[in-house]
Amino acid sequence: MKLWNSLIIAVITLGLAGYSHAAGVTVTVNGENPGPSPFISLLDLTVNPASSLKSIRFTVFPKPASVTRPVSASYSSAYLQRRGYLNLRTGQVTVPVFGLYANYSNTVALACRFKGGRVPQDTVTIPTAVFDDLTGVYTNPTVLQARSRRIRLSYDYIMLRGFAAAISPIIIDTDGEVR
Repeated sequence: MKLWNSLIIAVITLGLAGYSHAAGVTVTVNGENPGPSPFISLLDLTVNPASSLKSIRFTVFPKPASVTRPVSASYSSAYLQRRGYLNLRTGQVTVPVFGLYANYSNTVALACRFKGGRVPQDTVTIPTAVFDDLTGVYTNPTVLQARSRRIRLSYDYIMLRGFAAAISPIIIDTDGEVR
């Protein structure tokens, strides 16, 4: 199911569209499509010239009251090509963004590295669908001891496998949010 709501595209294109590298590299955000779950989206970009792309990094910022650190990942040009996410001929790039909050307008920073420099980092907003938790276990957890904002943990995310019903694996952050 493609999500091409013109409002969403308008919000996203306010981000990187129009940014160009001093050497003539441009990056345009064309829109986004939902991934296999509300926690994953596929950003559709156009890079020109695509052959100069070295990597794309995304960072999903936590909600304002969160104690967790941002989710961040970097994809090399070679990885994107192997997975069929980068077409060097057309400049079309699909960037899988994971770690999103469900039913939320996620703020995501994008940074591109090119041979010879960078395009300035910019942010996009990625709205997501509601997570259909049939068990209620993940969306309404029983908190035995809430996390203290004063204690810094060495981890922020936990994977649960085979925990409840057929929903597996699940990633939760230390705030108790499914991601």
